Amino acid sequence: MTVIHLKAIFFDLDDTLIETSKAESLAFEAVKQLLIRDLNLTHHMADVVISNLRVALSTNPWDPTDEKHVWSWRQELWQRVLERHCFQVCNNDTSEAQIQKGPMPELLAWKITVTFRDVRLRNLKMSTQTQYTLGQLKRRGILLAVITNGHTVVQREKLAACGAYRMFEPHHIFVGGEEELAGRMQKPSCSIFERACMVLGVERGQVLHVGDSWDSDILGATAARLGWSVWLTTENEKVRHDVDCVPSARFISIHAFLACLMCDLDINARTARSFHPPIVR
Repeated sequence: MTVIHLKAIFFDLDDTLIETSKAESLAFEAVKQLLIRDLNLTHHMADVVISNLRVALSTNPWDPTDEKHVWSWRQELWQRVLERHCFQVCNNDTSEAQIQKGPMPELLAWKITVTFRDVRLRNLKMSTQTQYTLGQLKRRGILLAVITNGHTVVQREKLAACGAYRMFEPHHIFVGGEEELAGRMQKPSCSIFERACMVLGVERGQVLHVGDSWDSDILGATAARLGWSVWLTTENEKVRHDVDCVPSARFISIHAFLACLMCDLDINARTARSFHPPIVR
């Protein structure tokens, strides 16, 4: 089988181009310190509240009807958590006088929302090494795109915070939430990959997709019949064998992938070979 030359690379955003999980942990740590300061909670009590805030966010991250702004939705969501857990804890473990000195649930929920959003965005930075390598790829004529799932407002804020608009053409950024608003689907649906190929003007077999999610990125890229799929994962995480899908390669970080990619492209340029990444097990 002839391997078609690599023409384009599609990148996932969260925990691929940027370390979203790390930034989110830092944001929740800032929220924890706010709870300790404003409500006089112990570290243990604050950890219990943070755990419930995390569950609420992962379970209902935005209004399914899209009637409320995403941050208004999260503020109300977290206010209910505070009323249900945090203030109940306070009533059991602190004096009434201390509670009265603290902010009301509405105000505290607002402070939590602003703190979480600002701290997370502040820590969502694309590394200098990644930006440099993306520039090198562009100079080689390789087209670059971002395909990310998630709410339009949240993802667009992340894209702006990490400097993605300086590295990618605006029309080469595809947000799952926007696809759904347009009546299409986000990853792992083939449609978002196919639309990206159409906009960039490349054939599916000329594209490599890299991401950290097995279900969204690897299964999606495979179903869309892209040329290559690269899985960013830990060394201990094993390839699933419950589906007929094997990634072309896997790496522990975006830096490891980009370094290998550039090395292979240099070799291929000297030998006139097509790009074909090794499978790293």
